[in-house]
Amino acid sequence: MNKSKDYLPNGDDIFNGYQLNFMTVLLANYGSWLINGSDVNALQVKQSAWASAYAAGGIGNKGTRTPAQVRAKTLARKDYEKAMREFVKRFISSNPLVSDPQKVALGVTVPKTHRTPAPVPNTTPNVDATQGNGNQVKVFFKQQPDEKGVSRRGKPKGIALMEILYKVGDTPPATVNDCNLSAMASRSPLKLNFDASNCGKKVYGFCRWRNTRNQPGEFTQLPLQVVIP
Repeated sequence: MNKSKDYLPNGDDIFNGYQLNFMTVLLANYGSWLINGSDVNALQVKQSAWASAYAAGGIGNKGTRTPAQVRAKTLARKDYEKAMREFVKRFISSNPLVSDPQKVALGVTVPKTHRTPAPVPNTTPNVDATQGNGNQVKVFFKQQPDEKGVSRRGKPKGIALMEILYKVGDTPPATVNDCNLSAMASRSPLKLNFDASNCGKKVYGFCRWRNTRNQPGEFTQLPLQVVIP
């Protein structure tokens, strides 16, 4: 029997409806939550195994299913549930990009907290850019030297992401409004990949923090500049 506070429901039919909703919400949002597609694909493999076993050994086939099919369904659900719990623990529960309403939509537990909401960022990131492998540019970012944060190399307290608005070309942008491309990362460095046709061109970008409520701070005043290798 499931514990009263367990977010996974009892009953195969109820569980099947639950997991279909969970995966639908996940597939629509995992990119914005910065969850790797490979981790989502691994969970989909467990889902497919469950779907096949449930179709053969579920209550809908009560009159024709075999004991072996029922056992296969039970094992597939157990394996799928384990994978779901591990996934939620690793990528959902403590992910600052997954809001409480989104957790409710997924059907997972929303922890009660009385923490003070993260303030709107009032500083800018300390950034530097270098050429990476191939036609890649790496943008390194960290908090300012005199700023309190999670680590000397990391982001300030309450910050979830570093965002860059950038452009490719020889003419420097006069303002952020001249930049037509954007990217975000939760960990340094942020990697920008370009086509080989852009080799030798310059990249200019303005950077800013976003807090755990996805609220942005101010952009850096001077544009970052690097040549695409």
